[in-house]
Amino acid sequence: MDDIGAQDPQTFVGTEEIPATRMRNHAFAPARAGPESALAVIVAPLACGLAYFLAAHLGRWLVLPFAPVSAFWAPNAILLAALLLTPYRHWWGYLLAVLPFHLLAQIPVFPLSLVAAHYAFNCTEALMGAYLLLRLAKEPKRFDRLQTMTVLIVFAAFLAPLLTSLLTGAFIAQGVTDRFSPIVIVRTATNAFAILTLVPLIVQSERWMHSRRELPPPIRILEGLTCGCAIAAVGYLIYVLPLAGREPLPALLYAPLPLLIWGTVRFGIAGTCVSELLLSLLSTWGILKGHGPFAAQLPLQNALSFVFFQLVTCIPLLFLAALVEERRHTARALVASEARFRIIFENNIIPTLIWREDFRIQEVNEAFLRLTGFTRSDVDSGRLQCDELVRSYRDWEHRQPRTRAPVHEFDPVPMELKLSNGRRAPIVVGGGRFGGGHSGGVIYALDLSEFRSAEAGRRRAEGLHSAVLASLHDQVAVLDRDGFVLETNASWQRFIESTVAPSFHRLLPGENFLRTCGAADANGDRIASAQLEAVASVLGRRSARQHLEFSLPTAAGQTWFELSVEVLHRPEGGAVVT
Repeated sequence: MDDIGAQDPQTFVGTEEIPATRMRNHAFAPARAGPESALAVIVAPLACGLAYFLAAHLGRWLVLPFAPVSAFWAPNAILLAALLLTPYRHWWGYLLAVLPFHLLAQIPVFPLSLVAAHYAFNCTEALMGAYLLLRLAKEPKRFDRLQTMTVLIVFAAFLAPLLTSLLTGAFIAQGVTDRFSPIVIVRTATNAFAILTLVPLIVQSERWMHSRRELPPPIRILEGLTCGCAIAAVGYLIYVLPLAGREPLPALLYAPLPLLIWGTVRFGIAGTCVSELLLSLLSTWGILKGHGPFAAQLPLQNALSFVFFQLVTCIPLLFLAALVEERRHTARALVASEARFRIIFENNIIPTLIWREDFRIQEVNEAFLRLTGFTRSDVDSGRLQCDELVRSYRDWEHRQPRTRAPVHEFDPVPMELKLSNGRRAPIVVGGGRFGGGHSGGVIYALDLSEFRSAEAGRRRAEGLHSAVLASLHDQVAVLDRDGFVLETNASWQRFIESTVAPSFHRLLPGENFLRTCGAADANGDRIASAQLEAVASVLGRRSARQHLEFSLPTAAGQTWFELSVEVLHRPEGGAVVT
């Protein structure tokens, strides 16, 4: 069943949409076994086929009395919407599921050859429309985006039906030229209207159900019901009630327009689609009763006036709805972005300030106030002056050419900042200049006071450590846990240069004490062997202290030595050899 030919089987045109869907996020994902796979492969296609069948019968009931045209042909839009929501790998299931329902709806009315032609043309139209929509739209499921809505109107709702209508018209007219143009025009228009109203509504309904959103507040529901009732009342008065012999005024056709705009602005794409469907239903009701402005002329003129009126009111409102929804989305994203920025700005542990184009401070966070000692009242009154911060950036502005880059970055600069108590704190500042036509910029100030204090403390500790080692008369060497010499004192340096030092004691930082003693032990040196065992025991934490006394022949005669090895108390381990 199609929108053309319900009264004349030879002019009947089937239109059911077979997809060419490019599901960007999951079209090529591997099929998953289980209930979801069964739902996608069996249940959903059968449900789509049943909806297709019921919509086809509805289209036959809504045939216009003065032309072989169905006032509203929904099967194609239903199938197209189903395919937009389905990955590529499941499309074959929908095509097979729709086929028996298509045959069941048309075989009792039309010849088998015409039924087959209808199915072929409908599949071609659906594949072309869905493929173009999914290939050209960045967000093919978001009809609240102006770009997606434009692709839907131009390609899926007009180009695809127009091309298949040309083929359908040539097949049905069969050389009768006066029937070709009406078939093409009316079929294209009726298919376009069904696609424009049903596809966005079905897709957005599916997204709403899967998002698990709560029901709108009662006041919102009441407003929607009020708007729908107002459209129904005005539509009934204009399109359904008889005119009692009076000529219909063309201006009355646009009486529902303010109500349609109300539904569009307040309820977006869904409001537009529902409003247009309701008005179309009332118009068809009036036509079937022979009332209203669409039953006053010749049958063909009435049909063309009806379908063009639907498109003329529907398309601008859909564009308006998409524009309004996109602006709302942008506004919500801007509010969310500002909220995130506010959280990051206020809770940032790095002192941060925002300055205006004239280099005056506009806003600071709590970390900056803690650093400087000023209060927010000082900022609001302009008493907070940060000339040191601003001066370098003013100079930077003079040095750098103005470009169209989104952000101009400032190189980090070390400086001192004057605090509220008059003290000057060492800091490093960095930041950037806002781009995109926004004035001012942001400055980050890293307080170096603690770093400077820690560095000074470290240097004092190192100086004290060096002074202690240098003041010891005993020879001291510090080993790491692997036996490498980390540090020696001046007395050790003088000792290894003397003639009395054993060969395995002549070690400099970076050399391995264990390895040197091991080499001497391999040559039969018992003293080196004892020292190797003592140092290895302490490094291995088997003992906390080892003590040795030994004598060695030297150039000065027999010389006695005392050697102690103690644990170096640090996480990395090690030992101190004296």
